[in-house]
Amino acid sequence: MTRLGDLRKGLKDRLATISGLQPYATMPANPQTPSAAVIPRSVTVPLSWDQDATYRFAIWVYVNSQDFTRAQSSIDEYLSVDGPKSIEAAIEADPSLGGIAQSAHVTGWSDYAQIVEIGDAKVLGCRIDVECMA
Repeated sequence: MTRLGDLRKGLKDRLATISGLQPYATMPANPQTPSAAVIPRSVTVPLSWDQDATYRFAIWVYVNSQDFTRAQSSIDEYLSVDGPKSIEAAIEADPSLGGIAQSAHVTGWSDYAQIVEIGDAKVLGCRIDVECMA
């Protein structure tokens, strides 16, 4: 069974393919915006050892909150199903996450345009849900 840390790194590496986005494999103390952090949510372990476990992650996208209109436009680009800033397209470009997963895909998003306080920063955030089979 693939380790949790390997999947976090694999997702972070896929996020690193998006130009201008600062990816984090863990929750950052003071995120540099725009950024995305990979946060584990849950795992479903199979009853049989010959089946893959299902890992669920939240990828939190953080953008500067000083201009709400611009911030929401930035979030929209990361939520798009395609395009150079699409998180979904970045994951779909290598759903094996460098060979460590059977599959990885975006299952949805929520918490759009939430004001998030992290350390000394107030940022605008959105959660993107991802599921990995490994």
